[in-house]
Amino acid sequence: MRKFLILAGLMIVLVAGCEFGLVERYRYKLIVDVEVDDQIKSGTSVIQVVHRPDIVPGRPLKHQSTFSGQAVFVDLGSRGNLIATLEPRNSFSPAYFPMAAFFRYPASASADEQKERFAQLKALSIRRAKSALPSEHIPLLVTFRTLHEPKSVEQVDPAALETTFGPGVRLKAVWIEMTDAPVTDDLARKLPWLTDIAAKKVALDGEAASLHPRTLASRLSAGSFQFLGFR
Repeated sequence: MRKFLILAGLMIVLVAGCEFGLVERYRYKLIVDVEVDDQIKSGTSVIQVVHRPDIVPGRPLKHQSTFSGQAVFVDLGSRGNLIATLEPRNSFSPAYFPMAAFFRYPASASADEQKERFAQLKALSIRRAKSALPSEHIPLLVTFRTLHEPKSVEQVDPAALETTFGPGVRLKAVWIEMTDAPVTDDLARKLPWLTDIAAKKVALDGEAASLHPRTLASRLSAGSFQFLGFR
């Protein structure tokens, strides 16, 4: 009975949190600009971030950050395609990209600092503020030599696109722009295998996920390109 009351109390707190502002939501555009023979090719995806209270009795209130959205697809014409995945390359996930773009330190140190940042992000959303994502926070970039074949995935170095796509191709910038536009959900039109891989819950190589992936195709899954679970 006591456990039931504790759980019921936590549920009440969580619901109250939704009603009284403990849950924070905002959306942003992840924009990738690529220069191809002096012309700009761009791709955009709208991602929603949700900060929910992570309540542990006896511990100061913290927030858990989640996101929903999809990778950014850039059509490079005859040069192929470039995709900014939802996988972090060496730092933060897409849930923290606005923090990384607009604040010097993406991870806040305290609950008060988090609250202040949420207020600032709301103001930035109203202004449709835009800022470059620092290069160290650019997500994993990949290309598919054959769009219909998930195993053809290759990693792309953001500092050396010409190595993959040839001379005259370089990453111009990756931008974060605050918005209230709907979350983007059309990547399966460009990657026709995406829905099937997600349903089977396998990696791009068609095999079950491994703790020790040997290739990029065995490391990546549908969730690396699209995650629409938290809204």
